[in-house]
Amino acid sequence: MDQAGGVDFQAANAKSNAQLRVKARSIGLMRPLKDVTVTAGETATFDCELTYEGIVVEWFLGSTKMELGERVVTRAEGRGHSLTIRNVKLTEAGEVRLTAKDFKTQAKLIVREPPVEFTKSLEDQTVEEEATATLECEVSRENAEVRWFRDTQEIRKTKKYDLIVDGRKRRLVIHGCTLDDSKTYTCDAKEFKTSAFLNVEPPHVEFSKPLHDVEVKEKENARFECEVSRENAKVKWYKDGSEIRKGKKYEIIANGVKRILVVTKTVFDDEAEYECDAKTSKSSGMLTVIEEEAKFTKNLSNVEGTETDSVKMICEVSKASAEVTWWKGDQELPEGGRYEQVTDGRKRIFIIQDLKMEDAGEYNCRLHNAKTSATLTLNELAAEFIARPQSLEVVEGEKAEFVCSVSKDTYEVKWLKGDKEIVSGDKYDVVCDGKRRALIVKNCTPNDEGGYVAFIGTTKASADLFVIEKLRIITPIKDMQVKEGQEVIFNCEVNTEGAKAKWLKNEETMFESSKFVMIQKDNVFSLRIKGAQKADEATYTITLTNHRGEHAKSDANAKVQGKYSNLFNFAGYKCCRMLLRN
Repeated sequence: MDQAGGVDFQAANAKSNAQLRVKARSIGLMRPLKDVTVTAGETATFDCELTYEGIVVEWFLGSTKMELGERVVTRAEGRGHSLTIRNVKLTEAGEVRLTAKDFKTQAKLIVREPPVEFTKSLEDQTVEEEATATLECEVSRENAEVRWFRDTQEIRKTKKYDLIVDGRKRRLVIHGCTLDDSKTYTCDAKEFKTSAFLNVEPPHVEFSKPLHDVEVKEKENARFECEVSRENAKVKWYKDGSEIRKGKKYEIIANGVKRILVVTKTVFDDEAEYECDAKTSKSSGMLTVIEEEAKFTKNLSNVEGTETDSVKMICEVSKASAEVTWWKGDQELPEGGRYEQVTDGRKRIFIIQDLKMEDAGEYNCRLHNAKTSATLTLNELAAEFIARPQSLEVVEGEKAEFVCSVSKDTYEVKWLKGDKEIVSGDKYDVVCDGKRRALIVKNCTPNDEGGYVAFIGTTKASADLFVIEKLRIITPIKDMQVKEGQEVIFNCEVNTEGAKAKWLKNEETMFESSKFVMIQKDNVFSLRIKGAQKADEATYTITLTNHRGEHAKSDANAKVQGKYSNLFNFAGYKCCRMLLRN
């Protein structure tokens, strides 16, 4: 810049001069500053490259000029400039700026808090049931946030749990500990965790007076009594390992150190081992019930039934556990087959199914030292239909099966259509299966429609057969030939109602428009092509379907002649004749 000014030139008696002007170089960036992110306590370095060497720069953090020292180091090598800040503090987060004359560039210094560490870990604890447990740890920063977990489930502040922050200490207080609170508890500070196991033990209880075996007569009350070492001790009662709840059958009493179980109105089923469980110790005793002898409290009554029906004989005994045997005369009756023996509380029931005439007679029910008797009287079954054949509707070609059942499997059933008896053969199958009777009409046609009658002696049952014709085309569409401009009409008639039609042109679905009119009247489907053109020449198809999924279709071709085709043919004919004459 100091070389700017005038320049003189002289040669002999000639001279000349000029002015030299020097412009200052502008400063620019070859490589810009970039944002830097560090954790508090780490080192942050910013660097950039300017457009030429020798530029004097200054560094600023926010509005404060950076002073060199042990923590702050700057460097300039060629066109490169760098700033290094050691042991970065949280308060130093902000904008870092490089300036030189009228040039500046900047970037951000982002400082993250260091992760929270545990300076004191949680420790395992053991407490008694219903006590309060306090789990405590210590973190590296007072403002550190932590979360508490019970196994994998996060804990929130409730009546059960208190979450306490005291400086760097973190406490979890668990009130009214139960055995279910025996879990692993974790304090989570994101990057670091500490865990401990809480062991909840029942308070130690001993039996100062154990249970003793008890023997009572049936229907009397049985009383088990013991004493524990602590008045507030909680106990549970068990019968053969199953817990007992207070109710009509059981009274559970706590009176000072005494623990009492009363079994009311004992029965033989109450015999078992009874146990008092205080968690840290147990005591048990056996209950023996002296059983009274069973007797009949309600005798059998005479029973009347009808052949093939079922009957029940019912009596009652004094004890639900009493075992009985059933007899016809002097012959004991085994269970199974047509006989069923039922125990329903104190009721004893004997069931005979599918009665036969030979089942009539005297029956008795016996205890060890008693019996009760009754007589079974039977009426012969009348010939009748239990279930009558129902009218049927089938599709042509399918089979029709008329089914009925009769009151006795030995009864013969005759089937008639009109006045003619039906026998098994190519057209019919006559089936007899126990009480079930069936007539099967094979490959049904409209000719099979009509009334069918089943006879047992003079008793009859009637039903009708209706045969639905399969979908068929009665009148197919026919090939058409018209002149241009005329209307093409295709008509198709089917044999039944309810069919739906779809029209296709060269196998592509057609849609109704002003050009194509699709009409259905009764069972006749029509397609009208208005103003026929050469482009309408094609194969047309109608496809028909019904609700049973049956299909039918018909095809036809449409030919369209030009309006003047006959005139052209006539003119050509005359021209040919004139040429022949010449």
